[in-house]
Amino acid sequence: MSGIRRRDFVILLGGAAAAWPLAARAQQGERMRRVGVLMNMAADDPTGQTRLLAFAQALAQAGWTDGRNVRIDIRWGAGDPERIRKYAAELVALAPDVILASGGTTLGPERIARMGIVLTTHTNSNIYKQGHLWQQRLPKERHRGITPLRDLLDAGVTVGLATDNVPVSMFWPIWQAVAREGLTKERIAPEQAITRAEALRCSTASGAYLTFDEGKKGSLEPGKLADLAVLTADPLTVDDAGLRDISATMTMVGGKIVHETPNWHD
Repeated sequence: MSGIRRRDFVILLGGAAAAWPLAARAQQGERMRRVGVLMNMAADDPTGQTRLLAFAQALAQAGWTDGRNVRIDIRWGAGDPERIRKYAAELVALAPDVILASGGTTLGPERIARMGIVLTTHTNSNIYKQGHLWQQRLPKERHRGITPLRDLLDAGVTVGLATDNVPVSMFWPIWQAVAREGLTKERIAPEQAITRAEALRCSTASGAYLTFDEGKKGSLEPGKLADLAVLTADPLTVDDAGLRDISATMTMVGGKIVHETPNWHD
């Protein structure tokens, strides 16, 4: 992986692109960029095709068009670890600007950490909505691999939480990462739960790190943007049921109030 720089290999555990270097809007006159895409599915898998289409559409919205200002090289691993390793090496050899990999658990947390890979997750899908289905399909000894946040953090991997679904509040992914509770009230790989403080960091500082923005946001420090919110409850002490229902009574972006409810400061 010597040809890939820090954070240039982004793994998405079960979802669409949420944070990666080319998320910035394309500029006129920029050189042709190259993107490697490694899918942990077969080429004819409908879910894989849907995710790839969503990825291409998100790129297009930011001004990146395959064949015009970006070249996308796609490899389909079909769930085969050997094939995935082979294709990963092929993509690295192409020296792309970034490699996007879907379904990173094949590598294992320790190897991910050694390679300096960072990742983002889709807890809304793979814990809350489909976690019980994963536990039905997989043998019990593989349940630990369902969005393995505890193992990833313990291995030293930088993980960002994300949501691209309804509700858009980040407190739902935070609650999902902490409570590991699915739609059916079944706990999904409960040994992979992380603490509230860890989930908050994954949603703030770690997310900023994934998008190369840690120098200006992700934490409240002198010299960074004054982005903050006044919340309806303390996320470190509110009961589990109330964690996902936290909302902002005031939101400040860049030092300017952009949202406030009546009497929020009382």
